Amino acid sequence: EAAKLGRRIGFGITGLADMFAALGLKYDSQEALAFAERLMSAKMEAEYGATIDLAAERGPFPLFDPLLHYERGFCAGLPDAIKAKGRHHGQRNVAVSTVAPSGNLSIMAQCSSGIEPIFALNYKRYVELGEDRKEFSVRHPGLVRCVASGGLTEHPCWVTAHEIDHHFRIAIQGITQQYVDASISSTLNLPKDVDVKTVGEIYMEVWKAGLK
Repeated sequence: EAAKLGRRIGFGITGLADMFAALGLKYDSQEALAFAERLMSAKMEAEYGATIDLAAERGPFPLFDPLLHYERGFCAGLPDAIKAKGRHHGQRNVAVSTVAPSGNLSIMAQCSSGIEPIFALNYKRYVELGEDRKEFSVRHPGLVRCVASGGLTEHPCWVTAHEIDHHFRIAIQGITQQYVDASISSTLNLPKDVDVKTVGEIYMEVWKAGLK
């Protein structure tokens, strides 16, 4: 019943790190931050435009209130043109976006996962097949495609999770969160000897950045 009353959905993205590398952008750079903001802003405007168009065709979600919906929370920060159109037609969905970890989907799609950096360029993966345990040597598919197209194997854009400062990870997730009405899932990789004080500071920094 709750699902029908709001019709909440969750459009997301995956392969962000691969996209950066393909464009010649280093994941932990100001250029990548600026590009991510333009990308997510365009995504947000497109998906909100679509849910409003669907409402015009099929009606808004049952709990939609044109007087209150754009006065609070995430929707209060939408561009004025979208809010005006939404007040007129309504929205088909109460919320439309998220960024899931997309682990298995990204393995199938052979790309980096969600908004996360590439975990490693080369690694071993173990798979249980019945009673057998198989070991696979994996080279990151995005890098394989780059090499196949004549790209550089040691290109500085191919940075991995353990090479990226955690402050930057929080920064890029914070920028992305501004354009996502639900939440974002991302694993922050730290060295094994990280101290409790640093972990506590990370949680506070994440909270101050407005991450869910």
